[in-house]
Amino acid sequence: MRNLWDQISRVGLLCLLAGAGLLYLSLGDTLTSFKTPKSFEDVMAGDIAVGDHIEGRVPFLLDSFATLQTWSENRSTGSVTPKKNSRYYYVLPLSNGYVGVSVGSSSASEAKKLADQSYGYLAGGEAPKAELVLDARVAQMDGELADLFLREMKNIYGLSAGEIDALGPPLMIEPRSFLAVRIFCAAGAILTVAGVFLLWRRWKWFH
Repeated sequence: MRNLWDQISRVGLLCLLAGAGLLYLSLGDTLTSFKTPKSFEDVMAGDIAVGDHIEGRVPFLLDSFATLQTWSENRSTGSVTPKKNSRYYYVLPLSNGYVGVSVGSSSASEAKKLADQSYGYLAGGEAPKAELVLDARVAQMDGELADLFLREMKNIYGLSAGEIDALGPPLMIEPRSFLAVRIFCAAGAILTVAGVFLLWRRWKWFH
């Protein structure tokens, strides 16, 4: 075993593991980034599926059904307090149902404004003018977030169990920095190739 370990390039192994990790985290979103983006008008018409690339101005938003908080802990006292809201989850109406929209803290004010304007429009006011522009992917909700969304569909929007089942798995539109994702993917590919080369070169040197 010792002899085998001596034949392995430690640097090559680290490069391979790091590259594989980066590819695992970024490859899916990188592939999504190269898809022709759909507009939010397409989405609201019901043209949406997991893995879609969505880009453009969000025309409407309804209620916020959940928030993600960042927590801070005082280790000396053991107390835990909320630090800030880092993400907000809204409902987007479609022609055939509803999906979620994830909004970061930097866009929170515009999202709230858009939701208020959307309800004003539904009450007979003018069309929303808030500029919430997203470059995003579509993913399937799971865990507690999916539970909160489905509870919202039942308690706030009055959907029956059958209507909720007919919606299928709940979907979320999630903003992504696709340029950063592509950079991570490229770095992962380079590290992976470099790792394989270093492992091969050291192995060949011993044989």
